[in-house]
Amino acid sequence: MKRGLSLFLCLVLTGSLFVFSAAVGAEHATVRILLSLADSQRIEIGVYGAYLCNDSFSFQRGEKLAVTLQGSGIVLSSGGMVYRAGNALRLERHTAAEGLENGLRLNESLNLVEGDLYITAHEGQLRAVTHLSVENYLKGVVPYEMANSFPLEVLKAQAVAARTYTLRSLRPDRDFDMTDTPNDQVYRGYHDEHTQALQAIRETEGLCLSFQGKLAQCYYTASNGGQTESALHAWQRESIPYLTVKDDPYDAENPESIRRTYRLPRLIPDENTLNAGLLTLIKTAVGQQIAKQGYDSDPAWLRLRGIAAAEVHTPRYTDPSRLMTRLRLQVSVSARRLQPADTEANLFVTPDPQAPASSQSAAQWGNMMPLEGLVTIDLPLYPEIEQMLALSINPKQNEVVSVQQSQDAFLLTFARYGHGVGLSQRGAEWMAEQYGMTCQDIL
Repeated sequence: MKRGLSLFLCLVLTGSLFVFSAAVGAEHATVRILLSLADSQRIEIGVYGAYLCNDSFSFQRGEKLAVTLQGSGIVLSSGGMVYRAGNALRLERHTAAEGLENGLRLNESLNLVEGDLYITAHEGQLRAVTHLSVENYLKGVVPYEMANSFPLEVLKAQAVAARTYTLRSLRPDRDFDMTDTPNDQVYRGYHDEHTQALQAIRETEGLCLSFQGKLAQCYYTASNGGQTESALHAWQRESIPYLTVKDDPYDAENPESIRRTYRLPRLIPDENTLNAGLLTLIKTAVGQQIAKQGYDSDPAWLRLRGIAAAEVHTPRYTDPSRLMTRLRLQVSVSARRLQPADTEANLFVTPDPQAPASSQSAAQWGNMMPLEGLVTIDLPLYPEIEQMLALSINPKQNEVVSVQQSQDAFLLTFARYGHGVGLSQRGAEWMAEQYGMTCQDIL
């Protein structure tokens, strides 16, 4: 390796947790990626390099191949040639002249797969696995896991994280290491337009993060919502000392971090301004509270007049986690008191204009009037409020929830896109763009 295997940059983070160093053997490592196929019965292949098929014959640069599954066997067609390969076909990449492309384009993609391609017949489908060097693999990962337009130092941090993740994911016990989907890392092949991402990969060649002499677990996420999540909370697996819950002000500051919000007005002159489901949820909770005071608990006999206070509470995990599960409101309401049949009506109470018409029952209803004081209620954030207000970002209900107060409203905000563990890509973007931090600072 150019830098030498003993290279150690002068980076030690958070009490010697991480060492930024060259990974031994990284320059020789091969990663095997199971490719997603739109058609499991046919693969179109464009040859843009030096390739040998099953150690038998080679192809000219620019040739077009079609691989199909016929019965239980693989058939390769090119021009007028037909080759029956049995249940396995291998296209092995060899050295090409300097400056020339050397790879394959699959199914008319503009991106280049710069490695060997192994195609097998597997459970009635074609299964394609590419074998390529880690550095070539990263050229198809970094610009698809992070935008090429991000600052160079952020892309370098992404390259180091992705490289470390890759080397930790090598699985000699099976015939592929990772898929090309977000379940592992997105891989789309090489395209020369991603100049900044390619520069980041070159400038960090072979570099990884290690912890106590072993490759670190370098997870990353689109946005953590202003607080990193722990690996233990996210996946209920082991506790990892450097993947803990910690506030991230950079993600919180970045306006590009994904958030969803709902406005709760302080004054409610018209109940139609609130989401109908939320209004029913509030009235039901209020009814349960005021029934003990002699008021009807039916939401139809209640009117919500305003929200005086709002806060989220009861975190799913212990402090400092901000994965809150409850919304507490203090509300002002009007209601009707249930009176005995022979009680004289109060002629000096002004009826509420939005009150429903009285119905015949065993008891008579007094006029609807404002209650003295506020009613405090607790509502579940998950799944009720999240769903009815369309605040969901992640299916696992792991958003960081907060309430901001203004003069005339409370803003309920859900934030976090992804699992939240490790490096926040939006947080890292803000660290470099607004604060001038380097790759080392970010990692």
